Amino acid sequence: MTDELRTNPFLSLAPRPDDTHELLLVDAYANEYQNISDPRVYRLLTDAAEGIDRPSLVERTARLFDYAPERAESLVAGLEDAGLLWADDESSAPERAAGRWCDHDWTAAFRYYLLMHDYPFIDDVDRAGEKQREMSETEGLPSRYVRYPDAETVTLPHPFSVEQSPSLSEVLHGSVGATGEPDDAPLSPEELSFLLYLALGQTGVGNYDSPLYHLQKPNPSGGGLHPTEGYLVVRDVDGIERGVYHYSVETHALERIAETDPDAVLDALFGSTPEPPSLVAFFTSVVERNMAKYRDPLVFRVLQHDVGHVLQTLACACAGLNRQFDFGRVERRRTLSERLGLDPLREPLFGYAIVD
Repeated sequence: MTDELRTNPFLSLAPRPDDTHELLLVDAYANEYQNISDPRVYRLLTDAAEGIDRPSLVERTARLFDYAPERAESLVAGLEDAGLLWADDESSAPERAAGRWCDHDWTAAFRYYLLMHDYPFIDDVDRAGEKQREMSETEGLPSRYVRYPDAETVTLPHPFSVEQSPSLSEVLHGSVGATGEPDDAPLSPEELSFLLYLALGQTGVGNYDSPLYHLQKPNPSGGGLHPTEGYLVVRDVDGIERGVYHYSVETHALERIAETDPDAVLDALFGSTPEPPSLVAFFTSVVERNMAKYRDPLVFRVLQHDVGHVLQTLACACAGLNRQFDFGRVERRRTLSERLGLDPLREPLFGYAIVD
């Protein structure tokens, strides 16, 4: 039994999701909640935050709870069994503690957690945006748009200048997917404009009592923050030069990422393939947009939900054009991020879609 103990560094407090106004102890490492009502336990965890030898902690426990030494030792052992206290050699480095995350391919979630787990929790409903306004004045707010000001721009046609067959209503009432024989003609700029607008385009700006910028789009987003961005590898779109582009939500246009080789991106995604698809869309999340409002590690799920909304909307739109659609999870995130020129901590890749 190790004589040195330390409080689990992944513990944080969060309000219960009800009207009790009580707090839960969240263990982000084990993805568990602990409902501890005795404030003396929090005092013990605070005392052990920087590390403490076991006999000293047992002595403090006995004094704080007025317990006999044997009962105090049992309580300390119980906190250790619950994962609230760690043997010091288990928590020597965050990378070592991340093993469980990485084993389940949650590396991106772990990085996100490390970036923001010390941020204060903001209850923007109860405080009516007061804390957000304060932070917007001291820290500034993230932009609601990703911009490439020096990029070559490709203007897209009006998004509804293309004819749908089947109609969106028929798609939603049937199976989501292309019907009949797929269209073998190259994707047209009108079709691409339609797909991008329904998946990522801006339809308006929300008028809310909040300093945050809330965009309105065809698909839902947690908090109206829309962190999802789109990057396109164009191989065979009529009238658009082969290359890698960012979709500008602000201008409904394509911004060419000049130094990016499309073959290098596709090789990192598929490896060698006899006939790469006409269009591959990658989807990222600008995590700062959500961090500005929700300072809670569980919001990482919302980022993935948003990407899911975009993918499902894109699937319906492709069906309406009788185009083939498929999607997948990005495996080689680091390599693909490098080839797309992205910072994987600020704007991680979550998924991709194939349109043909």
